[in-house]
Amino acid sequence: MNTSAGTLEKPNGKGKGKRQLRGKIREREWKGAKGDIKTCWQADFGQVNGRRVIKSFHIKEDAENWLRQQRLLLADQGHAAFSMTDARRMDAIRALEILSRFKDLPRSSVLEAVAKTYEDCRGLLVKSNASIPDAVRYYVKMRPPEVEKQRTVADAVRDYVVDAGSRGLRKTTLKDMRFHLDGFVKTHGHMLVTEITRETAQNFIAGIKGAPATKRLYRRYCHGLFSFCEDRELVPEGQNPFRQRRGQGKLRQDGKVPAFFAVADVQKMMRFAEQEVPEMVPALALGFFAGLRTTELRQIEWSAVKFDQKIVTVSPSIAKSRSVRNVEMSDGLIAWLLPYRKESGCIAPQDRAWWTAQEAIARRSGAKWIKNGMRHSFATYHVAKYGNPAKTSYELGHNSPELLFRHYRGLATAQDAAKFWQIAPGQEGQLIQLSVPA
Repeated sequence: MNTSAGTLEKPNGKGKGKRQLRGKIREREWKGAKGDIKTCWQADFGQVNGRRVIKSFHIKEDAENWLRQQRLLLADQGHAAFSMTDARRMDAIRALEILSRFKDLPRSSVLEAVAKTYEDCRGLLVKSNASIPDAVRYYVKMRPPEVEKQRTVADAVRDYVVDAGSRGLRKTTLKDMRFHLDGFVKTHGHMLVTEITRETAQNFIAGIKGAPATKRLYRRYCHGLFSFCEDRELVPEGQNPFRQRRGQGKLRQDGKVPAFFAVADVQKMMRFAEQEVPEMVPALALGFFAGLRTTELRQIEWSAVKFDQKIVTVSPSIAKSRSVRNVEMSDGLIAWLLPYRKESGCIAPQDRAWWTAQEAIARRSGAKWIKNGMRHSFATYHVAKYGNPAKTSYELGHNSPELLFRHYRGLATAQDAAKFWQIAPGQEGQLIQLSVPA
């Protein structure tokens, strides 16, 4: 058996003395099971922390390299480094390799800093009765989107409106959507959608000047915007800031009586239209005596008026509910429409002509204009005449008579209703009872 001691070297290379480096290498020989001679090189680093550090190699050069690494390890990290098992030491090496990718970590004691962070995070998890896998799953769910998916509020609104248009929403709906979302863009358009918090949303809604119904409309459109962002993974799923939590109900307000026109005001407007803006007479008549919405009045055509059947058919293409409904025509309504009857074409003036005529009526007829007043008047006087909210609800295209029963019943007397349904073409201040042939 041959023994080779560690090599000697001159400190600092100046030859002032020689010191023997720590560690020895021995050549060990033994007989194998078949009687053959086997050889290895045993590197002995001596005692460290009360434990002998020794390792065998097939090649002497490997043993020398190992001893050199142990000397460097002892000089760099001291005796504590040798208290680690090889498996833990490899874990530390792999950890350092991973941490080297992050440029903002401290340059010294990296593992110590990471261990401290782990300890702090573990303490928070214990307080929350959660585990590390729970934290990972929560992060995956709540993590911010990739940089290329980040959008400002203004960009998201534009994409949302384009998507809504591609899904077949009507122009009037898209216009209303843009109007309400533009208010949000003006105040928060520069922010990323991920920066909009629940508090931001609540402050925006609270700052809107208007009735609770107006605030609800803004919330509805903004909620739709962030639902769109959730679908596109622009914000974490389930983090719609405009979603109302359970128990956070609608804003409370006292019941509001729908405004409608008095019989005398209806007479004034119809007479004024006959004399000054006759092109508006059919549309006004359908609004007052058939209860059509303004958007329906501006789109309905003469082909929908079936004089022989005494009905007006509101097609799904113009109805708010996108479902067809037939409205019965009273004799008075037929009398108003017959002088203006056409084979085809729109019944009401189009585009700017509509607003010009409506403004003239509002300003010069002597009656104060009420928004949605024509439809409200029809509902009020129809319920007063027939006493049947279900029938009136059907004529209006409502899904339930509850709204009619709650809001319109009792607003007008039977005498008022009788006068309203007798309004017919004729001279100012006169009511003419007409019998229109079938």
